[in-house]
Amino acid sequence: MPLQTLPLELVQVILDNIHDEKDLCAVSLTCHDLYALATPLLYSDVTISKWDNADSQFFRFAETMLNKPHLASFVKSFSGPLKPPSSLSDAFEPLQGWLQHIVNLKTLRTTLPPTFDQYLSPDCPFVLESLHIGRYGGTEVVENFLIRQSDLFSLSIGRFRPVGSRPPSPLACPNLKVLSGNIYAAKTFFPGRRVVRFVWNYQFGESVSVPPTLLSDISEELNNLRSLSYKIADPAYPTHSMFKGALNPPSAFLRSLRFLEVQFMLPEDWIFVPTLPNLCALLVLVTHFKDVSAINQADRITELFSNCPTLQHVDVTGYMYPRPDTCFRWLRGKDEPILIPLAVAEMGRMEFLDDN
Repeated sequence: MPLQTLPLELVQVILDNIHDEKDLCAVSLTCHDLYALATPLLYSDVTISKWDNADSQFFRFAETMLNKPHLASFVKSFSGPLKPPSSLSDAFEPLQGWLQHIVNLKTLRTTLPPTFDQYLSPDCPFVLESLHIGRYGGTEVVENFLIRQSDLFSLSIGRFRPVGSRPPSPLACPNLKVLSGNIYAAKTFFPGRRVVRFVWNYQFGESVSVPPTLLSDISEELNNLRSLSYKIADPAYPTHSMFKGALNPPSAFLRSLRFLEVQFMLPEDWIFVPTLPNLCALLVLVTHFKDVSAINQADRITELFSNCPTLQHVDVTGYMYPRPDTCFRWLRGKDEPILIPLAVAEMGRMEFLDDN
């Protein structure tokens, strides 16, 4: 197979890294045998980086999708823009319709232009399982698309502005189970859906400034949660306690919670853990060395098992631990913790979603 018939992205990588003629010939012959296996892998997970020649990358990819539908059918995950900058809109006009060829897309990560629904028209045949929206400009922009996404399991919203937002139709993503965003995203998307995991990416001071009535309005949905991760949306902002503000006492809103992940715990926060009657797993991410002294006390952790009859394990990580990808796990009935990969602790996020 001639080298030039390979996907353009693969050709560019080869030419950038191989300069010897014999090596190039050998690669060409090898690619002849590997083409059928490599092509689905090459296109299954596509990311258009916003930092590295993003416009030219996007144009090449859209052209490939438009002109080679068989390659488009391999795309399962796409992260990138849906359209180029407005200054390039005229040049992009011949490539309109490229998205309609990605028939098997399951995961989409993109920004949300004002004309979002124009690009995700009814002609787009894919049925997503996961959608990440960089900015949320209002329900009316995305509602029609979400109504067509009956299989959507996970929705993540990067910047949710509550002003003017209304709850979407009950027909929009009716099977949603995992929501990521701030508390105003929860206020919008919780009603009418049985969300069991919430990644609360709070803004600076959000939990302290949230009106108590807001949480009361969604108290039934909060009490259905099985998994909660409480994290700062922007690492540039300081973290704060989850248990300050309207969420206190947590037992009023999180009665069914099995898994709790927080970035750090103040010394006075530990008394709230036993008030969660069904908690099975606690993961604490120590984000600053000053927080370690408040957490790295074995007695404080082991006492939790006496006060929490359902608690199975407590995982703690941070700067004071052997590697950033590990954590210590305290188990019920054991005096000393064991070292485990952080990825194992993070599996708890999805472990209890089906618990009754």
